[in-house]
Amino acid sequence: MRDLKVFYVLILFITASLLYSQEECKVLIPQISGQYIGKCKKGLANGKGLAIGIDHYEGTFKNGYPDGKGIYTWSDGKAYDGAWKQGKRNGKGTYSFAEDGKARILTGIWENDKYMGPVPEKPKVQTSTGIERYRFQRQGDGTQIT
Repeated sequence: MRDLKVFYVLILFITASLLYSQEECKVLIPQISGQYIGKCKKGLANGKGLAIGIDHYEGTFKNGYPDGKGIYTWSDGKAYDGAWKQGKRNGKGTYSFAEDGKARILTGIWENDKYMGPVPEKPKVQTSTGIERYRFQRQGDGTQIT
């Protein structure tokens, strides 16, 4: 009788563990797919997480790819801290690396994993005189403004 109770408790524990355990999450970039700790959706890394493989990435994921803000560190010491989209550098970011034995930092805009240039400066009003009020209005088919 006691053995039967232990058996039922064991079955209940195993069933509860299977029902409430986190599903296995996949990271779809092979270099960081070894171990994943973080949020998951439909079997893929989704939300904040940490992925460790040959390289490692800590930040946000979407559908198994780095997407949003995060830091990717390569095994050779290079690092990118910035915006990601579908596993590629996209948006503002800073890339740190060594070149000819010297530390280099490249900060700017990235598009589809390629450096596009520095972040453009916001326009500045140099001087303004005699303007108290202004108004913009679309004219005609909406392509003209007065």
